Amino acid sequence: MKYFDFELLGIKRKLPYVRVADKLALASFVVLSDTELVQAAAPELVKRLPEVDFLMTAEAKGIILTYEMSRLMGMKDFIVARKSYKPVSYTHLTLPTT
Repeated sequence: MKYFDFELLGIKRKLPYVRVADKLALASFVVLSDTELVQAAAPELVKRLPEVDFLMTAEAKGIILTYEMSRLMGMKDFIVARKSYKPVSYTHLTLPTT
């Protein structure tokens, strides 16, 4: 298997290439369980943000990073954009899509 060597903020990872088409492979990166990388990246991203009223992420891969950023910023909540309504969504806003 081929790998892509990746380094961010001194943290090194070997990302496996995953075939997505006959002649195309991408380096696969999943941040969901990488707490070491999230804890290193979140403060750096927070430093680069202008003043904001809220943070928003797409479901589901950005949730862990957005959680850590909102925690560091002292925010009680953040927004998760979902493709469909989930029964566990206590407060939600539904918008039509095309």
